[in-house]
Amino acid sequence: MVFIEGHTAPSEAQLRRWLTIANWSMVLNLCLFGICLFMSYAIADYLSLYLQIAAHLATIIFAGVFKLAYVLRCFALYNLGSTAF
Repeated sequence: MVFIEGHTAPSEAQLRRWLTIANWSMVLNLCLFGICLFMSYAIADYLSLYLQIAAHLATIIFAGVFKLAYVLRCFALYNLGSTAF
């Protein structure tokens, strides 16, 4: 476990909760990322310019949140003793 001076280590229940949250967040953000890609490129001709801009921006945001969820997942797995990420 990783210990930070002045802080207590998270319990196993907290780590498992974070792992569950991270996994579901990755699934959700991957789906939303795919929808935004579809909107940005496949049906762009049918959308207004504002929706296209929003879809492009959301693509970047959902990809970033996916990466943050992956880091949280790796942190939880590491502290639970897993060596496979």
